[in-house]
Amino acid sequence: MIRFLALAVIPQCVNLLYITVNQVKKRVFLIIYQTLSLAVLALGLGDLMLKIFGLNGIGIAYFMAHSVVAVVVAGPLLRALHESGKEISH
Repeated sequence: MIRFLALAVIPQCVNLLYITVNQVKKRVFLIIYQTLSLAVLALGLGDLMLKIFGLNGIGIAYFMAHSVVAVVVAGPLLRALHESGKEISH
């Protein structure tokens, strides 16, 4: 279980960076949507995986939830970071 939770730190960093970007831009709706998506995925997958894999399933579900959301927010995050880089350089 601990291995999956440690592995989940990588996509979790992407998710937290996107939340931070949205906090700066005051996009509360996107923060709520992302956080709600993470919660629903983690709890739903956790319930399913717990029955299949036991406690390791909780770690797998947490990793999967963060990975799915990180893949979804990667594009908008890169765009936002690229735009902010342009603003800084000018």
